[in-house]
Amino acid sequence: MKLLRIIIIIYALAILVGAYFILRSHAGWPLAVYLVISGVVIIVGVVFERGRYKPKASGGDGWEITGEKFMDATTGQWMVVRFNSRTGERDYVALDATKTDCNFLPAYSPLQDNC
Repeated sequence: MKLLRIIIIIYALAILVGAYFILRSHAGWPLAVYLVISGVVIIVGVVFERGRYKPKASGGDGWEITGEKFMDATTGQWMVVRFNSRTGERDYVALDATKTDCNFLPAYSPLQDNC
């Protein structure tokens, strides 16, 4: 994925260079403005996309198991649903991960037998 990001940034920089040469030759400023806006949007999108889709921190206080369990259709793994009453956030944890670390499961949880 890093190579794809580099290729997209090089493409956006080529768009900006093309806009520069169009402005220098007085060929058409509307096209140059369009190219500048497009190049900047692509670069900003690639740079800021990286931090947007980072996985959430699953540790911390306030997480409670809801008792919901389902099979993820994509991975085929059983998932456990957790809820943070402080933030209202829901988190989905693979059940295999909870087998090795069951300390966040309450004693009355029906999932304790999977530990």
